[in-house]
Parts: sequence; structure tokens; C-alpha cells
Amino acid sequence: MHKTCPVSLMDKTMDSGSIDMGSIPIRDASIEYRLISGLCSFTISLGDIMNIRCGIDIVELDRFSRALSTGDSFKNKVFTPNERSYCESLGKNSLQSYAARFCAKEAVAKALGTGISKGISFQDIEVLNEENGKPTVYLHGEAANIYEMLGSKAIDISLTHSRDYAAAQAVILTGE
Repeated sequence: MHKTCPVSLMDKTMDSGSIDMGSIPIRDASIEYRLISGLCSFTISLGDIMNIRCGIDIVELDRFSRALSTGDSFKNKVFTPNERSYCESLGKNSLQSYAARFCAKEAVAKALGTGISKGISFQDIEVLNEENGKPTVYLHGEAANIYEMLGSKAIDISLTHSRDYAAAQAVILTGE
């Protein structure tokens, strides 16, 4: 059975090795799709310019709440002390924050091309907020090694949540 990634590039078009990135056509470009844990990860190669590695994840808050309610072992396995401290400081909003950070860790691992495997643990990917509230990714251990091995230049993360879901998208820039 052929599997396709549930990714829509909307106004991004591909024909004979070019991608229309808005009003800037990029020649010698390609898109590589990978399915990791049933979700799609993709890399956009912009010729000799750079590569953009993306990962995305989403969780249902009800389901995630049940995982958190099993005790502190899940929190301790997945979240660093700094992440737990931040999330707990939010009181009744801690569920959304924990869930969005969980998604962020999964999204970063997918963008790295490994998922949570191949030596990468949840503890290797830490999501903390800057003073202005912007979430920032800190990589440790094997995640940091893979990030450097890829020739990565920058990593950015976007977190979101609604009444029922939390989600995150990670973008890693690699190349010259």
C-alpha cells in the first residue's frame, strides 16, 4: 500500500525541479517526505542555498491528561526539571503547556529525522520560554550530536493549543 504524507503545501508548486516559494522561484529544489510514527516529516532542499527540515505533532488533550494522571513517572521521563517547573507554575493551564511541549519534542525529533529513537530521548530535547514568552529549543546528548552532524544552522518551534488539542511544528535550517 502506498502511503502519502498528509501535508498540503497550498500555494507551493513543484514542477521539474523548481519550487515557487511565493514570488521567488527556486531552481534545483526538491521535497523529500518521510513517515515517522504515522506522521509526516519533510525536508525542502533549496539547491545550494539551504535545507529546511520540518516536523509536526498533535495530541488530544483528554488522552494526554490521562497519561499525566498516572503519576510523576511520566512527567519525569518526558520533561526536564525546568520544563516541569514552568508548566506547574501555570496552574490550571499546565495541561496545555505540558501537551504542547510533548508535541514540540516529537516534532523536533521528526525534523532531526529520527523520531524518539536512535539514542534520542525526550530529555535530550528541552523547550523553555524566553523572557518575551517565545518558546526556544535546547538540545542535549544525542539530539545535539545529530543536529550538528546535519550541519544545522538554526531551529525554531511553534506551539499551539485549543480546548481539545495541542500541537507543535519544528523547523531546522541546514546547509550552506
